[in-house]
Amino acid sequence: YGSYLLARKLRVEPLRALVAAALFSLLPPAIYFAPRALSENAAALPIVFAVALLCDEAPAFGAVVVAGSLFGLATIFRIQNTLVCAAAVAWLAARREWRRTGLLVAVLVAWGLLDGACDKLTWGSWFQSARVYYAANLVNGYSNIFGRQPPSYYLRAIVSSSGLAGALLLALAAI
Repeated sequence: YGSYLLARKLRVEPLRALVAAALFSLLPPAIYFAPRALSENAAALPIVFAVALLCDEAPAFGAVVVAGSLFGLATIFRIQNTLVCAAAVAWLAARREWRRTGLLVAVLVAWGLLDGACDKLTWGSWFQSARVYYAANLVNGYSNIFGRQPPSYYLRAIVSSSGLAGALLLALAAI
């Protein structure tokens, strides 16, 4: 439904949006990872709905608050989503939506403080989980265990795992 909603918000015709959503739901990676308890899965849904809320020509201020909260929740689930938050702020700023941009930043800062407060209660120090994550993955190189791939890897992986459906979805996304 999130794929369909996002396509409709981007002014895709209903039948085409339905085809894109059906294609996505039938992709082998989507089927394989859907029932898995991964932070990526937990974070993807709020991100899709947050982006859909911001796709309006001039999103209502309430929609910006809800979108910011969904982005904040996704970032608590998976800290790497701060990049998605930065992209959302940049997107509103590029559209010269200064009041909405400021509101989104304020909501994201509030969620960041909430995350820091949770760490204070559970880890004993503000933003401790983020610091540990940073130290383990970027300073100590723990992420090297899993390997690093160039951005093109994901495009190849979609096509190789999903065949024509993956290639079609990539083409639809580009269009």
